[in-house]
Amino acid sequence: MKTHFLRTRSIVPLMIGAWTALVGLLLVNPAHAQDVRLQDLLQSEFERPFTITGWGLVTGLQGTGDTGGNYAAALNYIERMKRAGFVDQGTLPQAILKEGSIAVVQVSAKVPNLFGSGQSYECRVNALGGGAESLAGGTLLITPLRRSDASIDDTIESIDLIDVIGFAEGVLDVDIQSPTRGRIALGARLATTAAPIWEEVRGWRSITFDVKNPAHRTMMNLGRLVDAVNEEMLEDGFVDLASVISGGQIKVTLPESETDSFRFAGRVLGMSVDFRNVEPPAEIRWNETAGVLVITGNTTIRDATVSIDGFSIQKITPEPKFTRDNPKIDLEPFIAMTGREELSISLHTLKKQLDMLKVPVRSQARVLQELCNTGQCNAMFVRGGADG
Repeated sequence: MKTHFLRTRSIVPLMIGAWTALVGLLLVNPAHAQDVRLQDLLQSEFERPFTITGWGLVTGLQGTGDTGGNYAAALNYIERMKRAGFVDQGTLPQAILKEGSIAVVQVSAKVPNLFGSGQSYECRVNALGGGAESLAGGTLLITPLRRSDASIDDTIESIDLIDVIGFAEGVLDVDIQSPTRGRIALGARLATTAAPIWEEVRGWRSITFDVKNPAHRTMMNLGRLVDAVNEEMLEDGFVDLASVISGGQIKVTLPESETDSFRFAGRVLGMSVDFRNVEPPAEIRWNETAGVLVITGNTTIRDATVSIDGFSIQKITPEPKFTRDNPKIDLEPFIAMTGREELSISLHTLKKQLDMLKVPVRSQARVLQELCNTGQCNAMFVRGGADG
């Protein structure tokens, strides 16, 4: 809060007004009713989803499945599934194994980072371009699912239980607008042996939180989120537990007294922050190859001093002009309780002033990038090449 200089006779009414406003806040406190809980802005790494995938086989198609060489590949896949013990001959009557009745597909499902054994999730099924025209009326045979970063070739060539997290099967629900794609509600079921080691995770000493909304992933907004967490923790005597670790993440360290990372994550997500006056971020695009700088949107720039290429940019408050009606006199300092008064400069104004000073566009880009990186400008800085 800045120091305001007021004449002595103006202090009494200001004090009365300030205390009246303070009492009103204590009685009504309408601001808290409009605060935003961090759970609406952040997602803990425990909730972060990942994708499990696998190659599978859809049967029961009425002439709309794989044909030619792709049909032969599908039959070969069935034989491997038999040898692995996933299906038996009784499951695959020869009547449905004619050309066009089956299709090799890719199956995928999103599950949370910390999932529970035996839980079920929706899975998506996509034909692989083997000539299949539609998956309507088909049934997915049991399909092993692994993390999406597992080797797909190994999955095709060797059907086993290595790294398998779950299985998918069931009757497909196909949209007529996209006949080669389908879904199975709760079709992916996680294996009972695949769950993470909960007690080990519970003992983590720090937690990473992802910012949900891309519009909030600016250093200025991240700083506000970190300040909100640190101010809340300061009431319990903990200092600077939260910090920014990337353009879209913050990390919160557990106090020594905390032993349960799950419970602590819930505490953080239950905190509130005043995000009512958050302005939408501007976007600064810099094409270094073409030497083109484009600014979309506008925002306020905080107090900052930036030194780039031998010159300094600093926001200053000009000295007021004194007249006979408004002479310069000695005033005593007073800390106003009713708010703060700050002169500000906008991004567009800064750009105009840089142009007036004939600052090279590359130096302008470096100034704006530094303001974004230090959280002094609520904008996203995007670098592009010759193609933008």
